[in-house]
Amino acid sequence: MKHILLTVLVGSLSAMAQAAAPSVHVEMTARPNGLSETWTLRGVNGRKLLCPDTQTHAQSCVVDQVVPPSDCDWECQDGVLSGQGRSVFRGRFASGSTGTVFIIEAAWDSWRNTDIRGPLYRIRRSEQGFVLEQVERQKKARAFTTLDFSKADAVNFQMEPSRADDMLNGSLGVLASGQLRGQRFIVDQIWRQWSPRLTCEAWTVAKARAFPEGTDAATMIFGTEAEAISYKDPEGRSVGWLIWEREDDGAIVFRSGLNDLWAEVFAVATRGCAVTVLAEH
Repeated sequence: MKHILLTVLVGSLSAMAQAAAPSVHVEMTARPNGLSETWTLRGVNGRKLLCPDTQTHAQSCVVDQVVPPSDCDWECQDGVLSGQGRSVFRGRFASGSTGTVFIIEAAWDSWRNTDIRGPLYRIRRSEQGFVLEQVERQKKARAFTTLDFSKADAVNFQMEPSRADDMLNGSLGVLASGQLRGQRFIVDQIWRQWSPRLTCEAWTVAKARAFPEGTDAATMIFGTEAEAISYKDPEGRSVGWLIWEREDDGAIVFRSGLNDLWAEVFAVATRGCAVTVLAEH
């Protein structure tokens, strides 16, 4: 018998901008005849679900089929449906010709298929730092200033925390577990967003613009301009720097500079990646 543990968020994407939609653990279990498989969806963070077959609320529901979104290609499906990592879905229940169906509208997976240790959180960037909300819990969001990946169960994020930047700036934020200690959130597990696809990886575009190939300067990303202009390279090199300033009308605004002077303020459109220069120094 094959078991694959996943995590699923049930609800529409439009509802996400208004309120938290139900989240569920998903377990794929084999049918008794072994010819096909059903999926057991379990509520994340204790959220109960309205099961489509019984029309009753329960901590888990069984469906005959899960349907991936149209932008979830073979690589995405290999990530979120294979059970190699612990997956997270958001979607809705429906009825199909073969029985009950769960239609996936958003999908994430973690690096390894291990138990979720503690509550699952959604983290978004704010002007003061970050905002933390527990998924599926109507609790007040908490603000903090430092997001720490040094102990994350995903070596890529340990080595390059900026991998999370485009998710942080997107509408769905980052899904993670961990602990908030004072003004620092220490990430334990983090989930990669597969669907909907990030239409523009704004940080990648911004870094390419701020740090052109062939530069001899050290390149650094900072949280504030004050930090950037006060930084001194230990090897005495010039320092090219980049900071995120704000999200503004479908674009993300960045400021770049060299040493103690800013050079350019520019916006990267979240759809299409078009760059608009807002100010030059």
